[in-house]
Amino acid sequence: MNLKLLILIGITLFSFSFSQVKLSKREDLSRINKNWRLTKTISGTYGIIDKSGNIIVQPVYSKINKFGEYSNDLAMVKNISGSYGFINLSGTEAIPARYELKYIQNNFSSLYKKYIK
Repeated sequence: MNLKLLILIGITLFSFSFSQVKLSKREDLSRINKNWRLTKTISGTYGIIDKSGNIIVQPVYSKINKFGEYSNDLAMVKNISGSYGFINLSGTEAIPARYELKYIQNNFSSLYKKYIK
């Protein structure tokens, strides 16, 4: 009985931590989709949701850069382990977040060709 209660409390607290988000408007997101909002969880990770609360990008990134810095259709993301990748205009990870920043800076065009085609 006690174990079931502890598991239930743990699941509730875990779910609650992801429901506590701070919303912010960002110009680059509103140009892509006027309903998108950048979110930050209380644990400090970022994602993107729409006005209805539907998750577009899971809040698993320590940073989401603006769209257009490297390519108009991509935004660079940094995962919690410190690796970088890119999400596309639909919110899907187009280039996996497993590269060092220096590698991306020096080899973006080859990564783009490899993953985006």
